[in-house]
Amino acid sequence: MRRTAETLPWRDVSRALAVEFGAVGAALPALGGCLQSIGQLACLRIDAALAPALTLKPRAPRYLLLLSVDGETLVSRRGRQLRLQAGEALMLAPDSWSGIDASQPGRRYLVAFDEALLRAAMAELDLFGDLNCDRRGAVELSAASGLLADALHRQQAGGGASDLILACYDRILLLSVVEAFFAAPVAQRTALSDPAAERRCLAAVKRYIRANLTGDLQVEAMADTLGVSRRQLYYLFDRMLGVTPLEYIRRLKVQAIYQELARGDRRTNITDIALKYGFSNPGRFSQHYKRYIGELPSQTLKQTLRG
Repeated sequence: MRRTAETLPWRDVSRALAVEFGAVGAALPALGGCLQSIGQLACLRIDAALAPALTLKPRAPRYLLLLSVDGETLVSRRGRQLRLQAGEALMLAPDSWSGIDASQPGRRYLVAFDEALLRAAMAELDLFGDLNCDRRGAVELSAASGLLADALHRQQAGGGASDLILACYDRILLLSVVEAFFAAPVAQRTALSDPAAERRCLAAVKRYIRANLTGDLQVEAMADTLGVSRRQLYYLFDRMLGVTPLEYIRRLKVQAIYQELARGDRRTNITDIALKYGFSNPGRFSQHYKRYIGELPSQTLKQTLRG
C-alpha cells in the first residue's frame, strides 16, 4: 500500500532504499513525497524542500540514482560540490557519503537498485568494464523523470494491464541509466590493440546499428562514427562474428521485420514494413527473409492473423 512520507518512519525509508542516513533527526519524516517500488527498484519521490540538508550513503551492493526533475539540487561528495539542474542525474556509489541540499523548490527522485541489476543491463547493451560511476558527474537524463512519473502514476492507479506495463519500467529505466553513465565515449573506442578494445568497439557498433536500424546504414559512416577504419571494421566483424557488417545489418533488419509481422493485424502491409527497413526490391527481400526466418513474410503474417 502507498504510504506518504509524512507518516513514514525514516527507518522504513532507510531499510527500503538500503541507505544509511546521517544526522537525519526529525527531517526525514517531513519529506513531502512517497516511497514506492517499481519492479525491483525502490523509489522515493521528494516534492518538498529538505531542511536541513540530507546526508546519506548507499549500502553495498546498492547504487542510488539522484534525479533532479524540475529544480536545482546541490550535492557534495568527496570534497566536491556539484549542482544538478532540472533534468540532470547523479549516480551515488555504495559506501560513499553524499550531502544533498534540496532547499530550492522542485521535485527529486531517489532510486535504489542492486549492482546485479546494473550488470545485467550492461550485459544486455554489450557494455564491458567496471561500475566506477564516480568518474562521471551530472548527466542529462530528463527522459527518466518521465518514466518514473508514469510508473508512479500507474502503480497508484493499480490493476490489470497497468501491472503488466509496470513490470517493464524497471528494465527500461536501468537501460537508460546504464547507457548514460557507463557507456564509454566514442573517442575511447578508436584503438583495437587488444581483445578488450575489440569487444568494446564491437559493442559500440552493435548499439549504433540497433539505434539506426531503419536508416541507411553504411560501413563508412559507422567506421567514421566509431573512429576506426573501414578495414578495421570488416576485420572485426569477420573475426568475432564470422560475417560482414552488411550481412549482420541485413539479418537484424529481417529479424526486426519478423517481429513487426508477428505483432501485425489485418491492416499490416508487408511492403510498407520492408520499405521502412530499406528493402525496395520485393523479390530480393522475400529471398533474404526466407533465408533468415525459414518462411516467406506472407506466411508469417498469415500465421499471426490465424491467432
